[in-house]
Amino acid sequence: MDGLPIRGVMLLVGFVILNAIVEAMVTAFESVSESAVEKRLEEGEKKAKLVQRLLDHHRRYITVTDILRLMTVSGMALVYYVYFLPF
Repeated sequence: MDGLPIRGVMLLVGFVILNAIVEAMVTAFESVSESAVEKRLEEGEKKAKLVQRLLDHHRRYITVTDILRLMTVSGMALVYYVYFLPF
């Protein structure tokens, strides 16, 4: 094979994109203002109820994002080991 294997490059790009999505989820979840959510709850917004429910169980979602982070980094390492290390 001449050059980089295209399958490895595509897998690596896919894992990088997935990791970016997971990091965006974590950042969005951590930047939510609880006082703003409470204010919107008092105003009767339906979406605020959903956000409040997520905040009530924040540990569960943080654990899921930690697992997703681990999976994406492990996937990147595996792609590197399988496709790029032998060269």
